[in-house]
Amino acid sequence: MKKENFFSRLSIFFLLLFTLSGCANLFEKEKKVIGVDPLWYNMHVTKLDARIFGFVENLLLEFSEKSSFAFERYKANWNSLIQDLYNKKYDAIIAEVEPTVINKSRFNFSEIFLENGPVLVMQKQTKYTSLQTFSQKHVAVPHDTYAAMILQENSSIIVETYSSVAQVLEQVASNEIDAAVIDHIPAAVFITNIYENALKMSAPLQHKGLRMVVRKNDDQELLHSFNSFIQKQQRSKQLVMLKDKWELN
Repeated sequence: MKKENFFSRLSIFFLLLFTLSGCANLFEKEKKVIGVDPLWYNMHVTKLDARIFGFVENLLLEFSEKSSFAFERYKANWNSLIQDLYNKKYDAIIAEVEPTVINKSRFNFSEIFLENGPVLVMQKQTKYTSLQTFSQKHVAVPHDTYAAMILQENSSIIVETYSSVAQVLEQVASNEIDAAVIDHIPAAVFITNIYENALKMSAPLQHKGLRMVVRKNDDQELLHSFNSFIQKQQRSKQLVMLKDKWELN
């Protein structure tokens, strides 16, 4: 009788062990390899790259905690990042990649979670708020792409070029020029830290920024889960708080 009780208890023990093992496997997170250019080369955010990398690391950690995915970050070179994704070196990348017709034929994109589109920076007391209201005004741009964009909106704008964000913001603050077109992240950082009482910026003139990108028809569950997470973070203001934490707002 004692021997029967022993084997009965032993059977229950192994049954429980098997059940717990199954539960552990059930809750084991699916590992994904994420390619990231830690210098954010194409974003033109010199000296802000460490902040952006910290923000992305923080965001992915929070996403992992609230999802069924775990991530291995792979630091990559911008020049090969997109092609390496296409060649299945990564499951996804975090990058500022535009959803052009060609790109959309190869990849699927999350919504933007860190805006870096160009904004119009002007003096705080300026009444003008859009390119249409800057007729015959001097507006500085960093390169020809933005020059074409603003001239398409208002052909009477007098376009100048600049090479230094710090220098052109000082020119705007001192009224040497009327406004400057600057990417959102450096504009926001400079205004918050130096020109809070002197300058303001418009809403983005174009929407571009960091997204999660996956291969066409691959990892759709990951992309859907990430988009849902970003939307919840936006509604709860947690995304704004995270940007504030890394001084990117």
